[in-house]
Amino acid sequence: MKVLNFRWLLLISVIGLGTAGVVSTNVGCGSSSSGGSDGGAGTGGHGGTGGGHDAAPYASMLNFTFDSNLQGWALSTYNDATYFNFGVLTDPDSGVSANGKVVPTFVWTADDQAGVAGHGSAKVDVTYTDYNQYIDPTVNLSSPVDLSTPGVFVYFNIKLVSGTFNGGIQLHISSGLSGPNAYTYAAQFFNATGTLHQGQWIQLALDPNSLVASDSSKTFDPSQIVQLGVQFTTGSAQDGGAPPAGEVVFQIDTIIDKKPGA
Repeated sequence: MKVLNFRWLLLISVIGLGTAGVVSTNVGCGSSSSGGSDGGAGTGGHGGTGGGHDAAPYASMLNFTFDSNLQGWALSTYNDATYFNFGVLTDPDSGVSANGKVVPTFVWTADDQAGVAGHGSAKVDVTYTDYNQYIDPTVNLSSPVDLSTPGVFVYFNIKLVSGTFNGGIQLHISSGLSGPNAYTYAAQFFNATGTLHQGQWIQLALDPNSLVASDSSKTFDPSQIVQLGVQFTTGSAQDGGAPPAGEVVFQIDTIIDKKPGA
């Protein structure tokens, strides 16, 4: 576990929305476990070469569309001693008491896919009670994936379904399957939830080649990606305002690596 230094938002592509802001807390934990799996794999290249081009088009390595199941995604159950991870409440062996908190859920839903009816998505339901809390859906890849191609971004589609959320969203990835750099965690800057409006999808983009390890003793390698995640975290007391409280529902969909405009 490491608290990263605050930095400004690097990149955000918003579908139908305006300018993004930032929040000033930054939490991230790398782990070899995402707390379980459900459904089939979400990796595998696709695409082909096109005639009349100097080079073959980029073949995506990730394809998480949640059309019929969670494709291996699950809530992180990391028992965080500094910030409260609601996912730990879903682990019966964690020894962590709910103390009146509501156990979150993470399920597949047949609801719309990034605005396209007839496809599925992943749904997160969490009831926040204070500052410094988060929920962190993640996936462990069956084998390392190379996302080091220059100009390639990983895109995440996210929607606020219901509730009020004044925290931030942080995309993160981990590299390395074994050795001293196994599951080396790296995270993008926080995306402020001012970009979220109920019922509207937004698209956030992560640049694997711009990231560094949160632990300075390790080396992050974008050519050896083994885990992806998207963390929804409340702010800190220093951000001002009333403590976050209440049920919030998010949807996640269509996570894919590609070049902008592809």
